[in-house]
Parts: sequence; C-alpha cells; structure tokens
Amino acid sequence: MEDNEIGYTNLFQVLANYAPLLGHFMSSGSEEVGATSDDSLAMLESVLGVLDFNPYDLVTWVKGHNGIWAEDSIVQTSGNVYGMLNYALYSVRSEIHFADDIRTIELTVPHTIEGVTYTYSLDIYVLNGIFASGSQVWVDGSTIEVLDDGLMLDNTQAWIEGATLMAGDFDYFLYNGAEVYNIATTYGKFKVEDSHSLNEGTWLTLHAVDDGEPAANVTVIIKNAKGDIVFQGVTDAEGKIRVLLIQYSMTSQGKDDGFNPYTINATFESGVETMDVTLNESYMDLTIEGKEESDMGAILAVVGVLVIILLIVAAVVVMRRRK
Repeated sequence: MEDNEIGYTNLFQVLANYAPLLGHFMSSGSEEVGATSDDSLAMLESVLGVLDFNPYDLVTWVKGHNGIWAEDSIVQTSGNVYGMLNYALYSVRSEIHFADDIRTIELTVPHTIEGVTYTYSLDIYVLNGIFASGSQVWVDGSTIEVLDDGLMLDNTQAWIEGATLMAGDFDYFLYNGAEVYNIATTYGKFKVEDSHSLNEGTWLTLHAVDDGEPAANVTVIIKNAKGDIVFQGVTDAEGKIRVLLIQYSMTSQGKDDGFNPYTINATFESGVETMDVTLNESYMDLTIEGKEESDMGAILAVVGVLVIILLIVAAVVVMRRRK
C-alpha cells in the first residue's frame, strides 16, 4: 500500500471546501437561504446530504474505525498519510512491514464572515498507532505521533528500527508473549506485562580476517554473560556475519542488563580465537583475526635435514680415516 490518504472523511473535506460559502450564507441574512441560514448544523447536513447529523457520532465513528485491517495477510506500507482513526493499522496473524509516518495533521479551514475570510486550524489526530496480535512486525524509520498508544503488541515479535515514538500514553505496550527489539529508536513511556521483554538491540557485524584476508567459513559461536549461546554459524564469502544481540531488556521486573559482555569464539585453520565485547551502541563493527602461522616448524624441519646431512658427512669422513 503506497501513497494513500487513509482515514479522511467527507466532513473534513466539506469543512475545508465549503466553509467560506457556508459562512457567507449564514452571515448574509439572505432570505433565499431560508431556515438553514441561521443553523450551521442544518447547513452542514444540507451540504453533506445527510439528515439528523450528530457531531457526537463522530467520536463513536472514530472509535470504531481503523485505517488498515490485516488478517492472515502480508502488508507493506510506504508514503501513506493517516487521518482521524482509532488505529492506523490493525493486524491479526499477519506479517507487517511498516514504513509510514503517523502524525498529527493540521487542517486549515477558511471561513468567511461578512465578506472577510478568516482561517482556523483543526488538528486531526490518530488515537493509536499499530495494534498487532499473533503477528510479526517490522517498523523502519517511522515517526509515530498519536494520542494514546504507539505500538500495542499482543503475542507478537517486532523489530522497530530507526523510529521515533511520541505517544500520549505508552510508546510501547507489550503483553501476552510479545518480544520486541528496539534498534536506534527513540521512545519514552512503555509498559511490559508478564515476563515479556522490550530488548534494546545491537546489530553486530563481525569481520573474520586471516593472514590479512577475509576468512570465509570460519565457525563463530557467541555467548552472552549468562553463558547462553545466542549465535552459532559461519562467516560468508566476505568473512562476515551480522547478528542482532541484546544490550539489555526492559521487563515487568525492571531492567535486565546481565547480557554483557559477550564472548566470541572464532575457529580458524590456525586455531580458536576468543574476544570479549560489551555492547553499548545500536550498530557495532568488530574484527577478529586468526593467528599467523608460525615459521618455527619449517625452521625445525630445515635444521633437522641439515643435522642429518652433517651426520652422514661425519660418518663418511670417519670411515675413510679408518681405511
């Protein structure tokens, strides 16, 4: 879904397009307008083509109205703009790739009174950002500015990278098995229920080098400070691996920062190399090098050959002297 306006109503468009005309009619005192000229609601009903319009119905409408509804779906968004909605996106058992901004929109409405045009601003808010249940969610570079909760995640895995969360209530609300990685993302207030966690993540890129060259197929094992193996694999053709690790976790019990330092073991042809690293940034690059193969073995081999040659020569000399 790309480049859509989601959640706008005819009411907003009427306000923007017809307010000068309505204001002129209502202030002109013209008899042609009749009974509706002194009744702004009646005039609005006339333009909208509806009867018995109740402004309070708008609240009910917003509460029951979502922008994008995804169920058992794969959704990718970019370039969309969101209007007055309960949730910008509501997903169930879906895969979501979200790259939109959700912001407060200022609608400028002109209004004419006795031939003079005035303008006033109407702020259009989204109540909540994204709700996801039993889903996988990736948010990339988004700004989410809403009145209530930014991300409400139920039994959902999520990776939120490069985003800015500005919710009126909770930026993150996690419950019922939700597991979230927060990467280079700014947020404030959060709520984590039960034993689920909001993890501050680090993308670690490890370069394996042997004899000054990238080392492919090097086996790498990474353990956290708790002794848990969090990664096991081999370097690619460029001698690299990239892995997402946890700096610390925010849980219902508080902050868990017992993951650092991490221990990295890399198995080169020359042997196993070990290094420790403390994660404290969103993106980190490290290099681990294999030992240079020692020339001592070759030297000893040459010396051995020379010794044998000298022994043979000495034996030959001794035998000749006996003759």
